[in-house]
Amino acid sequence: MPWNTKSSNQMRIEFIELVKRPGITMAEACRKYGISRKTGYKWLNRYAEMGVAGLEEQSKRPHNQPNKLTETVILRIVKIRVAHKHWGADKIRSILKREGVSPVPGRTTIHRILKKTGLINLRKRRRVKLDNIRLSREGGGELQVNDEWTIDFKGWWKSRDGSRKCYPLTVRDACSRFILGVTLLGDSREETVRAAMIELFKKYGLPKSIRSDNGAPFACTQALLGLSKLSVWWLRLGIGLNRGRVGCPQDNGAHERMHKDMKKELQAERADTQEEMDEWVDEFNKLRPHQALNGDTPSQHYRRSTRKYTGSLMEFDYKEMTTRKIDKHGDLKWHSMDYFLSEALRGERVGMKSLGKGRYEIWFCEHLLGIVDENEKTFSPQLKKGDRPRVVRARPKQKAEIREFE
Repeated sequence: MPWNTKSSNQMRIEFIELVKRPGITMAEACRKYGISRKTGYKWLNRYAEMGVAGLEEQSKRPHNQPNKLTETVILRIVKIRVAHKHWGADKIRSILKREGVSPVPGRTTIHRILKKTGLINLRKRRRVKLDNIRLSREGGGELQVNDEWTIDFKGWWKSRDGSRKCYPLTVRDACSRFILGVTLLGDSREETVRAAMIELFKKYGLPKSIRSDNGAPFACTQALLGLSKLSVWWLRLGIGLNRGRVGCPQDNGAHERMHKDMKKELQAERADTQEEMDEWVDEFNKLRPHQALNGDTPSQHYRRSTRKYTGSLMEFDYKEMTTRKIDKHGDLKWHSMDYFLSEALRGERVGMKSLGKGRYEIWFCEHLLGIVDENEKTFSPQLKKGDRPRVVRARPKQKAEIREFE
C-alpha cells in the first residue's frame, strides 16, 4: 500500500523507522514522505519524549489564552441580555466598553456566548429590496442638532385590561436620535397634538424644520400644498416643513426604525401609562447604545435648541405686496369675488404679488400658493409633484362680507 494512502499515525511510525536506519539522512527521509525538515524533527522529538503516543494528532488549541473571557465578564454579558432581551452583540459590547471592561470582547464572541446560553433565536433573514433614496435638508450641508425633528403617531395597541387603545405621539431629533417625547394622547386631533407640541417646545426650544408624513393632523393631501391647521401653525412659528412622499414610510426610515423598537419593547409589556413611556424614553436616550452614533447614547449628542419658544407667532413681511386676510370660510376676497384657498388658512394674512393684466401670485410666508386671474375669475393652485392641474372658480362676494382687510 503506498505511503500516502496509509493512516497518518502509521505513516509517522514508518518515517521514524526510516530515519533510524544507518546512512539515511533527515533530508532524504523528508523528501520521500513529502514533509519539511521542521516537521520531521518535530515528529522525531515527540517520539523521543512520548514514544508512539507522541506521533498521534495533537490538539491545536493554544496552551494559554491571555485574552480568554473571565467568568465575571461572561455573567455580565448574560445579565445585560436578560435585562434587555432585544439588545444584540453590538449594544452589549458598547456597554462593556463604557464600563471599562478590558479587553473588550468582540461582537462575534458575544454573539457566540448568547447563542450557547440560549439567549438568541436565529432566524432566516428576509432580503428586502429598497430604492436608493437620499434625503437632504434644504440648503444642503451636514445635519446639525435641532436642524430637523421628526414626528409621527405610533400604531396603537390595547391597554392591559383591553378597555382602551394606546396611541402615542413620537417626536425625535434627526441628528442626535434623541427622543424628545413619547406622549400618550386620547385622540389625534389638531388641538390635542398642538398642546403636546407646546410642552415639547417649552422644554427643548424650536427646531428649524419638522419632518412628517402626509397623514392628519400633520398634513392634508387634498388641501392647498398639503397644508393643515397644525402645519400652518408651525410655519407661523418659523419652523420649516419637510414631508415625505405619499405612501413612502421609508422617507422617514430612522423614525420608523425607532417605532419598531417601541413595538418590541413596549407593546410586548402592554405599556399603557405615561410613566412607562417616560421610563422607556429615558433608557433609550441615556443608556441604550446607538449604532449610528458609534455606540454613544443620544443624550451624549443632544443639546437644547437656542431658539426659545415664546408663544408668539411670526408676522411675515410681504414687503411691496398687497396683503389680504383669509376669511372664516378659507376664502380670499378680491374685487367683489371670493377665491377659495384653504380652510387651514382661516384668519391668516397672505401676500398678493402683481404679475400684470389682472393676474396675481398668492403667497403665504415663503410659500407660493397659486395664481389669481381676476379676468378669468379663477384661482390656479401651485401644483405639487404628481398633482393634476385644476382651477378653482371664484364666487361673487357675499353682501354681508364686503369688507376687505389691509
